[in-house]
Amino acid sequence: MDYRSVVRHLDTELATKKGNYLVLFFNDKLTDLKRKELINNLKLVKNETTEVWVYKKLEDKLILVDSSETGFSSKHLAAKELKLSHKTISKFLNTHKDYKGLYFYSIKL
Repeated sequence: MDYRSVVRHLDTELATKKGNYLVLFFNDKLTDLKRKELINNLKLVKNETTEVWVYKKLEDKLILVDSSETGFSSKHLAAKELKLSHKTISKFLNTHKDYKGLYFYSIKL
């Protein structure tokens, strides 16, 4: 089990698949009632791919940074191309606020 998985899913009440097991992570020991409730209403972590369009404002118009019409196929790819953190993109995604002159918009696939 890697550290990032534990930290990312700690106390979220969402199960993640590791090996052939569904795993839940908690800081404290669960009561029997809470454990039964979680087992009966098990929710899985979802990995989502988010297409991202990055715009730059020029003369009060938004211009696509990526020359293609489709934008970036994922936040990861946009972060790599723009040399930004994907967390930064997530923070400003669809907020209509700029980050260093860039605006980020998305649609979940």
